[in-house]
Amino acid sequence: MTSDPVRDLTVSRLSRGFRLANLVMVLVVLAGLALPTLLTDAAVYHSFAAQVIAFLTDVVVAAIVGLHIRRERFGDATRWALLVLTVAAYLVATTGVPTSHQVAQETDWSFGVVGWLGLLVLLDRTVLGSVLFLAAVNVFSAGYIVVIGEDVLRFAVGAILVLGFQLAFVAAAAALGRFAASASLAVHDAQRLRTAEAVADQVQADRKARYAGLAETTVPLLDELASGRADLRDDGTRARYAVEAARMRRLFAENDDVGDPLVHELKACVDIAERKGVAVHLDTWGEHPVPPVAIRRTLVEPVVRSLATAVATARVTVLGSGNAVTVSVVTDSRVPVGEVGDPPVTVTTTTADGLTWVEATWWT
Repeated sequence: MTSDPVRDLTVSRLSRGFRLANLVMVLVVLAGLALPTLLTDAAVYHSFAAQVIAFLTDVVVAAIVGLHIRRERFGDATRWALLVLTVAAYLVATTGVPTSHQVAQETDWSFGVVGWLGLLVLLDRTVLGSVLFLAAVNVFSAGYIVVIGEDVLRFAVGAILVLGFQLAFVAAAAALGRFAASASLAVHDAQRLRTAEAVADQVQADRKARYAGLAETTVPLLDELASGRADLRDDGTRARYAVEAARMRRLFAENDDVGDPLVHELKACVDIAERKGVAVHLDTWGEHPVPPVAIRRTLVEPVVRSLATAVATARVTVLGSGNAVTVSVVTDSRVPVGEVGDPPVTVTTTTADGLTWVEATWWT
């Protein structure tokens, strides 16, 4: 299943803004709450150096995540490594606080940091995982307080306040994700509607341009045929009708989705000639660029005229040379085709020994 670029862009923009807000929250807690507590109670900890290392570890984790926010998302290996560092720093910091200062003196600076830092690492990946992480941290902390014999109720009051803010943040992230999905769907629908309208307008314009020329050539022939003025015993008259029939077949073939539209349109013209008994041989040589529609029309036009006047045999060749394509036709026609090319297509005509050779070349 392919991803929707419109949805991805909308979600990534909103997610990036929310992660930046999460990063700001982490930095505020680190600089405004954790650092003052760490410095004030430096003499209390079992090892102040261990506390500093834990604090710097949290700073490094926040910095790494901040650098990755511009890249939208980091890999799972990096994410798990950062989460392990976050948990390890918390364990070192919280177990390094003396029992008597754990709750009563509020010396443990790491408890207020670990939850926000965990959200920064996990929240863009999984909402459920973030909630489970917060739950695990609080369960561990409560269990540790019970084990060391401190007042768990007093701890619970502070923990609930912190957890309440963090869960509200998680809920906001989940709501933002749903909003982003709805917004991207609305953007996608509007874009699809505009695209459909543009395609319809372009198709209509192409049809008008395609049949504008036929209105000048085909309609008069049909009018002559309907009024009885057309002399179908005349070779020139039959050739005119054959030319218009081939042009119409080529126009119909323009709508087909094929790999080589030039050869496909030539085959449509060849079919008209074969229906009137002309043996036509079609060859292709080499790779050639795909000409635009207007160029293809000019390249095919000499073939249309030549095949319309062919008596018994014809040979059509498409020659590609990388930056050019040449369409040539050799027929036993006795009616001169003329040089009907328009720049940048050049058309040359040669007649000898009862054969007419017409060559049209387009250079890219």
